[in-house]
This record gives sequence, C-alpha cells and structure tokens, in this order.
Amino acid sequence: MGIWRSYAYELHHHELDYRRALHRHDEAYFIRTFGVVTHEHCESPMGHPSCGHHAGDPVREAMTGFLRLYDIWLTGKRPACSALRCLD
Repeated sequence: MGIWRSYAYELHHHELDYRRALHRHDEAYFIRTFGVVTHEHCESPMGHPSCGHHAGDPVREAMTGFLRLYDIWLTGKRPACSALRCLD
C-alpha cells in the first residue's frame, strides 16, 4: 500500500476565508469505505470544516480545473463546501 500524505493541490484564499485541498492517503481504507482514493478538504471559514472528507471527484480536463480556480479569484465569491459530496 503506497502512502501519499502531502497535498497535491491546495488553495488558500485568505480574503474569502476559504481553503480547499485535494490529496490521498490510506488508499485501501478509502476505496473499501467510500469507493474513492483521492479526497478533498474544504473549509469555509478556514479552520472550521463542515465535513471531515469530501469525495475527490476528478476534474476531467485541465482547463475546467483552471476555470474553477480562476472563477473564485475573478468573482470574489466564496464557494460553498456543501456543494461537495461529504464522505463522513
């Protein structure tokens, strides 16, 4: 079992008090328990997660991922963590 504990992608937007991170660890447990390997953390406000782990559903195209991040910066609107699927 490979263990990867670092965050692959992490966004801190201090003005919006928003954090979102994507990573993976304990792959066998997450596959067995939730059916996913990669999972996300979302905090809005930062330091107060409403869910311990969100499903890390993949973004199929790089441009889609870029536009999601760019939209946060462009609009200045804090995304809702509740829009993500909570695993636990």
